[in-house]
Amino acid sequence: MSNVEAVAGRLPSRTEVLIVGAGPVGLTLSLELSRYGIDHVLVSDGDGPSAHPKCNTTNARSMEHFRRLGLSRALRFGGLAENYPTDIVYLTRLGGEEIGRIRFPTARQAAEHDGRRNGPWLTPELQHRISQIFLERILLDEARGRPRAGIFLQRRLLDYRDDGTGVDAVVQPVEGGESQVVRSRWIIGCDGARSAVRRVAGIAYEGESGADRPMFGGTMVATYYRSRRLAELFAGREGFMYWTVNPDIRSVTVAIDGKDSFLTHIQVPAEASPEAMDPRDFLRHVAGEDIDVEIMSSAVWNAGLRLVARELVKGRAVLAGDAAHLFTPTGGFGMNTGIDDVANLAWKLAADVQGWGGPALVASYDAERRPIAHRNTLAASEVADILGAFPVPDAIEGAGVAGEQARELVRDAIAHVAVEEFGTVGVQLGARYEGSPIVVPDGTPPPADSRTRYVPTARPGSRLPHFLLDGGVPVFDRLGIGLTLLDFSDGGADPRPLLETARARGIDVAYVAIASAERPASIGADIVLVRPDGHVAWRGDRLPDDGDAFFDRILGWLC
Repeated sequence: MSNVEAVAGRLPSRTEVLIVGAGPVGLTLSLELSRYGIDHVLVSDGDGPSAHPKCNTTNARSMEHFRRLGLSRALRFGGLAENYPTDIVYLTRLGGEEIGRIRFPTARQAAEHDGRRNGPWLTPELQHRISQIFLERILLDEARGRPRAGIFLQRRLLDYRDDGTGVDAVVQPVEGGESQVVRSRWIIGCDGARSAVRRVAGIAYEGESGADRPMFGGTMVATYYRSRRLAELFAGREGFMYWTVNPDIRSVTVAIDGKDSFLTHIQVPAEASPEAMDPRDFLRHVAGEDIDVEIMSSAVWNAGLRLVARELVKGRAVLAGDAAHLFTPTGGFGMNTGIDDVANLAWKLAADVQGWGGPALVASYDAERRPIAHRNTLAASEVADILGAFPVPDAIEGAGVAGEQARELVRDAIAHVAVEEFGTVGVQLGARYEGSPIVVPDGTPPPADSRTRYVPTARPGSRLPHFLLDGGVPVFDRLGIGLTLLDFSDGGADPRPLLETARARGIDVAYVAIASAERPASIGADIVLVRPDGHVAWRGDRLPDDGDAFFDRILGWLC
């Protein structure tokens, strides 16, 4: 099936994987499956990239995945100008006094870093600020151009039937007309909070949905608009995100294009109706003066969420992204957890379709990713609690000693927030698949899990630590498309029997010999087997004697 044939007319009657949803998560899954050579169809009831900005941060782990897909540089330079500051700025009002600033690298600075001097950010790809409206456009264009992909917009999933060996999905054009049945081996719900896949599967969310906070708890309004005056007020003190700190109105404003387009979130007062609120009125309060406002879109949404689907795999249906978990957006974990979901899932789908993965491999996605969803939604909730307790002194806008003391109190709080909200390296790089049925434990104790501290380790289940090889090449760039055997034994191990077993079973295993002198202490063994998603499946100082039993364990053949 060529991509041209797919988008031109009717859906194919058969495919290997049917993806529902064309947001960042569904599109990333499409790109991953194309990379593995898997025929798939993506359907979405939308007509193209999102017109309303949602997520505005692509975190370090997501950027590592996009690096593997060959897209990290395109994303770096696909939104804000390359030298635009991505600082977090705190002001009394948007047109008021700047109280404090948390500095971050520009896109150009992040693209040029050599991976050596990241402090706690041990990664070849720093997190990146790009609005979802630009991110989706890049991903959609790329997905349409990749092989094995059929991208169908303005199609909705009506129903599906799972017979145990595959799924018959009923898909209809949004404007009505004849529906079609598409037969697939798997159906993947990347279709958001109102997921049709989750609805048909009968899977409910569980968790918290009503946290009450002064900010990011309850009903929120997000307004996307243009303002020449606001751009003038920011001239010379540009940033990516602007927090207002005053007793009148709490808000956060995001620079969408670095010119005159902005997104402002406010929390709706308890006694107010969001539908009755005029964004022009509250934006004047946020700015502290009259500003020109051209409204492009406005959305009401609920903060205070910490919800995870009770199952991520049910029969031949799988959930990812918002269909699997809903976040309060503090920390920027929602979309990024979804991208990490599909990096975990894609290679398992490919292994199943190509025959080298066992019957329990796709099912392991639930065992590995659902605990991470609970972990990350909790982290977002904890960050929201910290922001909700942010001090807003009555005198913050005042003159004299009282005003300066109030602003100094806020400056001290900003230093704390800088770590707790924007220093979440532990969440981004420290996800581990503890107790996974397809990971071989080595008996070493796990490091403490932390939002703000990452301990690099190749302990099985962990993300392979970043390090540079001689010549400055990140080890991630040497990993193969399938499994990768990293050998630091200086010839002490003979990999041929294991590699021959892999070839006989149709398993793609890349072999990379690295001098022991280049091995960082975090690797912790002479030999490491890395999965396609960059997580460690096994490590040891000698290769396993029984290659078949070894692959049976890590590829889901032991049910």
